[in-house]
Amino acid sequence: MASSVGVYYIWTQLLGNDGYTHYHPDRPLPVLIEDPDYRVVSGHGMKWVTGTQEDLVFQVKRKSNDAVTYKNFHRLEIDRVTVDPEDYETNQGSLILRLKASKLASLEPGYHALYFVFTDGVAVTYISAENPVPETFSFRKQWSGGQERGIEFTLYQSDGTEYPGAKFTREKISETEWLYSAEIASAYPCYVVEKPMAGYSTIYVNEGKYAKTTDRLYSGGTLVNKKIPKTGDEANPLLWAGCGLVGLAGLVILFLWHRRRNHIS
Repeated sequence: MASSVGVYYIWTQLLGNDGYTHYHPDRPLPVLIEDPDYRVVSGHGMKWVTGTQEDLVFQVKRKSNDAVTYKNFHRLEIDRVTVDPEDYETNQGSLILRLKASKLASLEPGYHALYFVFTDGVAVTYISAENPVPETFSFRKQWSGGQERGIEFTLYQSDGTEYPGAKFTREKISETEWLYSAEIASAYPCYVVEKPMAGYSTIYVNEGKYAKTTDRLYSGGTLVNKKIPKTGDEANPLLWAGCGLVGLAGLVILFLWHRRRNHIS
């Protein structure tokens, strides 16, 4: 193996509790040979998921005379290719370097070697770029006081952008309940917002860490459409019957009062 400072890769296998775990040929194990003077002390081995808008932040220190670290910084390289200074920001504090998401978005999935080149040395680390892991997004749809009808909704990512191309399937649970599900791969948590339906209110019932959220629906939650009663609606017969009885009782009392008054006269 070369002895110069850098990031190197080996293809090997490890013996775990469940037997041999083999590294895939496309994903070798990165190994560092570090400069004795410069070390990446924060940000080593970080993962960046495709589609996120998050920058990655690193801190590099000099073993001796750390006060000159920032001044001695010369350039950043990714996979031995110089990165445009517009793609990162540097600040003092030893050296703090913020690598922008716009640059990270250009990286292919896999490991990437980072070289922080100084006038008198180099610090090395690696990061990995990953595609989002596919998962199932599902929710239940219930009707309260009405019958099953088709619904319209939009799937959003938590950064506010619409998730493209989700294909939901619908499974009937009962006459008033359906299960909607789709396979998605997003770097952000996703949620559903229903298009308002005439005559129905929309209630979002979330679970777990989203239980207090009432303006959108996350995976695992239940969307309830509750029928809104109309004036004169038969849905409230007891209310109207009660009003009729009160009115009738009033007429009876008034009649008896007049009769007693006439009798006294």
